[in-house]
Amino acid sequence: MPVNGKSDASNVIAPKPMSVIGGVFVCTTEDAKKITAHVDLTNAPTGVTLEAIGYLTDSGPKRSISNSTSKVKAWGGDVILSTREGAEATVEIPVAEYLNITGHKLVYGDANVTKTGKSINIVGKLNEIPPHRGIVVIVNTDVARGTIVYDDAQAVIDGDVEMNGKDIMANTLKLDLFPVDGAFYREFWVKN
Repeated sequence: MPVNGKSDASNVIAPKPMSVIGGVFVCTTEDAKKITAHVDLTNAPTGVTLEAIGYLTDSGPKRSISNSTSKVKAWGGDVILSTREGAEATVEIPVAEYLNITGHKLVYGDANVTKTGKSINIVGKLNEIPPHRGIVVIVNTDVARGTIVYDDAQAVIDGDVEMNGKDIMANTLKLDLFPVDGAFYREFWVKN
């Protein structure tokens, strides 16, 4: 499996040292479906190409799921059935490497992010809809190593980028998740 790039501390902008854990990668939705276990980057799955977006910040990913339900009541008001009409899932992934162009391309599109030598240019076109991609988050902690796979995600421009002189500059990716085979995401964990 080709892995293009790796987490690189030289892409992190921070006024003081801060801890970063794990890595975030992008791939095609087809490649994401091929991941069936925790990804060890030294022995990654065959036939999958992961493109590094960068380090995951120490705040980690935040996932939100909202269900739309309806209650069916009997005569007299007792609830006899609860049905689900639909569900939505989103995830926010703070990536520490603000100078890694792959994450910006995920949000703004390939044509709107360019790199020449050490210069990175971002054109913030808010009306363009990025393509659906697979997102893979690899987490390493003292307790466990994990891989979270979002098979089908679409980046949306939402939220703040703070440049306040005391915190790390993170490119927070907000992703709308779409179900693949009825699942919004898959997780694989190995205890250390």
